Amino acid sequence: SSTGRPKACCAWLLDKPDQALEIRSTPRGVEIRVPAAAPNPVVPVVAVEIESEPQPLKAPAPEGVSKGIRPEVSSFWPGREAQLDAKFITDGDPIPMWAAAQKEREAAVMIKLPGKREVCEVRLSDATYGRTTVFEVDVMDGGSWKNVHDGITSGAARHIPVDVRTGAVRVRILGATAPHARGVQGPGAVPVTPGNRQAVQTGDAWLPSSARRPSSGS
Repeated sequence: SSTGRPKACCAWLLDKPDQALEIRSTPRGVEIRVPAAAPNPVVPVVAVEIESEPQPLKAPAPEGVSKGIRPEVSSFWPGREAQLDAKFITDGDPIPMWAAAQKEREAAVMIKLPGKREVCEVRLSDATYGRTTVFEVDVMDGGSWKNVHDGITSGAARHIPVDVRTGAVRVRILGATAPHARGVQGPGAVPVTPGNRQAVQTGDAWLPSSARRPSSGS
């Protein structure tokens, strides 16, 4: 239309699709005249066909509910706790990082969320060193850990889609090219739609080597 508004070109009752309803444009918008007695008196539904240019829908930005939560980690780099603190995993800044003990080739990060959440994505970063060679992502499901992703590298920015409701997320590094598992930035954000149920009891956060299963790769 000349005003740029979408134009209603036709309308009808869903119970009578072959009977068009009268449409009239007014300064306030569009009026649709409906019969005094609807064929379906309980839930009458009017369908309207709009003449307009297609408009892309913008999805809301996901919420990073893990931001600011201090993770539980398997170890620290002795003497460098201040520079390589676990708080950097969830601070939203990709530059600071956490590091496990220097001798470690395996490491684990576990984040307890503030209640159970619908988790749609886990974000990881191995910048700037890229030393991780095998990792996996687990979520707490019914009191035990459930694997949702196996990978061989995380890279500078890895977005891992998941579709779970959980109260805890865990990332385990099962192999690295250096004598320490370093540069784990994540899950820096676990974007979800907020919920508000009781948090899951996570129990033991770290599995022994004998309990680890081989990775299937990305």
